[in-house]
Amino acid sequence: MGSQPLYIVTVNLLEQNGRILDTQSKRIGLRTLHLQRKEDKWGESFQFVVNGIPFFAKGALLDSRRLPLLSHLTDADYTDLIRSAAAAHMEYALRVWGGGFYEADIFYETL
Repeated sequence: MGSQPLYIVTVNLLEQNGRILDTQSKRIGLRTLHLQRKEDKWGESFQFVVNGIPFFAKGALLDSRRLPLLSHLTDADYTDLIRSAAAAHMEYALRVWGGGFYEADIFYETL
């Protein structure tokens, strides 16, 4: 889908008097994404559209909870997982499990 422009977003938590209690800065990318479903001769389509462009998303579930010794995954392990997915042409969709476990920052940074 082309290169992704990234932006630094900084959020400050302020007291009512304006004193900063906490600050977080994150690098983010912004795109619109929606699921397009239309009736077709087989039933109903299931297609993602990013920034108005429909595309086929071959992907996989990355459930690193099932990997041995999750707490011992290194940045190199995450990089290897993501590069392996890209080599299998799954570069458009890596779904992560959303049940209270959050992947390490390196996962999102490597994408």
